[in-house]
Formats: sequence, C-alpha cells, structure tokens
Amino acid sequence: MYTNSTALTHTNIDEMNGKVLETVRRKKASSREAAHGRMPSVVSCPGITGLAIGFRECAALIKTAQETGCSIRVAANGQSGQADSMLSLLKMHIDKGTFVMLTLTGGKLEEALPRCRDIMAFA
Repeated sequence: MYTNSTALTHTNIDEMNGKVLETVRRKKASSREAAHGRMPSVVSCPGITGLAIGFRECAALIKTAQETGCSIRVAANGQSGQADSMLSLLKMHIDKGTFVMLTLTGGKLEEALPRCRDIMAFA
C-alpha cells in the first residue's frame, strides 16, 4: 500500500495521467518530425488499483502489450514484473487499493495507456 505524507487522491492521479498522455502526444509528434518516428518513447503512469489483479487481468495486460507493441512493466509492493510473463505479474500479489506504477515503452503508447488503466481499474 502506498503511504506518504502527501497521499495521492484519485483526482491527482487523473490529472497526472492526463498530463502524461499529453506529453506522450507531444513527444511522439516531435520525434516523428526529428527522427521519423524511430525514437522510442517511455511513459510512466501511477495509479491505485480498483480490484485485485488475477489471471484475467494479467492475460489482458499481456494481450495489450502484444497488440500495441509496447513493453509494459508493472511495479507494486516493492516488486516489478514484465507484461510478457503471467507468473512475474501474479507473484506480486496486487490487491485492491494497491499503489501501482505502470511503465510503457515503445509501440502505440496512446492506445496502450488507456487500455492498461482500464485493466487495472484505476479510479
């Protein structure tokens, strides 16, 4: 569970995620102009899960990674796992209300980020 003197609220997280998406769009546009779209992009997205992450959610993250061409890394409870291995995600024991950091690299970030947020049920 995320504990800090300045607790994150759902409103703060939504504002951060909106800013993250806008930054991704700007970076992708500038990278297309500067490097013809070959420059990899990275985005990190914090959130608090709205449900426990089990087999279905892990399978959905893996499918999202495959379909969008993104590398998705999930960090929670002092551990991290890659969304190409169901076991690495399941061993983190992510329960409802857990603070999670998603890091997406490459691929179609604009498509993958909202899908990942929906899968994790970020409120």
